[in-house]
Amino acid sequence: MSKRIVSAAAPGAVCLALAWSWAARPADPLARAERRQAATVENVQVSRDGAVAGASLPVTDFSEVMLAVDPTDPDHLLGCAKLFHTPAAYRFHSGVFESFDGGRSWSQRQPDGVEGYTLTSDPVAAFDHAGNAYFAVLTRGPTGIDVLKKPFGGGWGPPVTADRTTAADKQWIAADHDPRGASPHAGNVYLAWTDVGDPARIVFARSTDSGAAWSAPLVLATGPLQGAVPAVGPDGTVVVVYGRDIIAVGDGDGAVEWVRSTDGGRTFSAPATAAALRAVPYQLPNAVFRTPASLPALAISPTTGDLHVAWADYRHGDADILAVRSTDGGATWSTPRRLNDDAVAGGVDQFQPQLAAAPNGRIAAVWFDRRLPCPDLPWIPRENVGRANFCIDTYMARSHDGGATWEPNVRVSAQTWDWSISLPMVNPTTGFIGDYQGLASTADADIAFWNATADLGDNPRRRQQVFVARVPAGRPTAEATATAAPRGSVYLPVAGGSEGTASGAAPVRLRDARRSVMLPRGGATGPPTVHGSPRRLP
Repeated sequence: MSKRIVSAAAPGAVCLALAWSWAARPADPLARAERRQAATVENVQVSRDGAVAGASLPVTDFSEVMLAVDPTDPDHLLGCAKLFHTPAAYRFHSGVFESFDGGRSWSQRQPDGVEGYTLTSDPVAAFDHAGNAYFAVLTRGPTGIDVLKKPFGGGWGPPVTADRTTAADKQWIAADHDPRGASPHAGNVYLAWTDVGDPARIVFARSTDSGAAWSAPLVLATGPLQGAVPAVGPDGTVVVVYGRDIIAVGDGDGAVEWVRSTDGGRTFSAPATAAALRAVPYQLPNAVFRTPASLPALAISPTTGDLHVAWADYRHGDADILAVRSTDGGATWSTPRRLNDDAVAGGVDQFQPQLAAAPNGRIAAVWFDRRLPCPDLPWIPRENVGRANFCIDTYMARSHDGGATWEPNVRVSAQTWDWSISLPMVNPTTGFIGDYQGLASTADADIAFWNATADLGDNPRRRQQVFVARVPAGRPTAEATATAAPRGSVYLPVAGGSEGTASGAAPVRLRDARRSVMLPRGGATGPPTVHGSPRRLP
């Protein structure tokens, strides 16, 4: 693949002057291009520390993120995260991020009512088939689960109590999108969580009136259980997966189990095993942050109804991402498949997987990955530069044939980040970078959503911030990296080569969080097309 450098000094060159989306920027001694280590995927910083709408205290760090996409509008995204105001004491509430332009620009806020509790935790979000948004949080003071609703075209309503009867933990939310018009339960919203009593129980509740009221908790399974995740198939079948013995104690042997409902969540099948696993340690080698368990991820194909499950597994002596699938409704399951494509038993950890299924059946997985050494950036502690299995990236793998085969891993994060720079502390010996990450899929892209201390130019204090990246559904035919130049200009190196055209007509897109620039490729002439600012919420 050949490269040509677009330079302002060269005849016929194009120099793109961009107005970045956040006007107030600190002095930048390091060029933005030097901050980017990966040119494949554009990263946008979603969050900003400091004042957050609706929060009474300044927010310092964001972590434990999730992402949902509106089935009525694939450009409408809703993310959520913990919002730390006192990270040294593990004090936080929870908030949301919203985008109406596919992730190019975002608003952030803490909805009203969230501060009515000592804390709100384990934030998760979903859309129903009509574009109504739901934001579920674990509450303490009192203990329970609340769900907030944002009607299509409206604002956030007050918290609605979903449970006050269990010692709730790790709730997850899903809704029936009815993608084929075949579900008799379209619009139902479902919650599953762990009641951490002795013994623990996996419990479930449903709403049939768009979140106005919730059913009494229904017990699905009992034992040393954690990590319930519900999902809905194209015919309205509800599946809940969870882990048994997934918090490593003793030999760490555990399992992913599952149950199924064919009547809209009224009743469920008996628990069954999808796969055996070896749980990851509570703290990985070279880490102070907690892992803390092999929490499963679940996606159901909206085209076939096939079930896909992934988790972090320690059977090879380091953490790998393993996945299984069922093409017969859970009657049988495939042999576990390793999704990360680094060397087996190479002493590198991959953890916190997330899965998503696109409307056309494509399956994507993302996870935290420590295969790359810590970079030599000015803010990385000198003793960590070059350190192996320490700093973190986000990687992705995708399948276009229902999980039968997977493409090579793609590095999604533009900068490898050092978790030790800014680390909320659960207690004096345990730090926190979140227990899960976010991923949503549309017909044309898979959208990764994660937290990191990376600084691509808008995180000068290197706090834990939220980042997003859209990975186009097809294999990329061009790559572009923004290179800083004097007076705010940007020079664009262009990777040549095309699929199916002699002229290389495919465009290269360079975006910031407010504007996108389309530059013709392969000898085309004329000025670039600049697309104006998309909608930004206050």
